Amino acid sequence: MSETKYLTLQNIVDINNKIHIEALKDEKIKFGANSDNEIEKIEKLIECTPKNKSIIEVAAYYLKNIILLQAFSDGNHRTAFLSVLFFFRKNNYAYTYNLTYE
Repeated sequence: MSETKYLTLQNIVDINNKIHIEALKDEKIKFGANSDNEIEKIEKLIECTPKNKSIIEVAAYYLKNIILLQAFSDGNHRTAFLSVLFFFRKNNYAYTYNLTYE
């Protein structure tokens, strides 16, 4: 099994910035300005990332904590979701989603 490639501070900030840029293209999407303390919160998140855990456990950590930290003024849920997808891609983990309505 290959070594896990964790997210970096820059990965998460870049994802949130891309969400912001996309929001600017559509006037129906509102996006607030980001604050300076976002970096400190995300740095702590990266520092505390659990090591030697499964890909799913680390992905759950990122998803939960990016949302709970509310480091960004806007787009925290979107940033968390896209960060997890990026984390899966970094680790060549196939993400599939089959929604069934029963």
